[in-house]
Amino acid sequence: MNAINHLVFVRRHRRPPRAVVAWHRDVHPEVLRALSLAPAATFARRGRSAAWPADLDGHSAAHRRKDIEGALGRGSDI
Repeated sequence: MNAINHLVFVRRHRRPPRAVVAWHRDVHPEVLRALSLAPAATFARRGRSAAWPADLDGHSAAHRRKDIEGALGRGSDI
């Protein structure tokens, strides 16, 4: 996981927040569409965290609070 996170950082850390928000707004509908098309069995598998589905949406929320707000100088409560 650290290698993947490092790669994302190296490729993207110089992007301005406005570009990140624009990218998110472009990709978000695609994510929702992919989730709606996935078979129910996809979400019923074992091996998910005890917090499922929070490990899907909570992960993004944690990044928003920790990374984006931190980058904007707002701090984080995480």
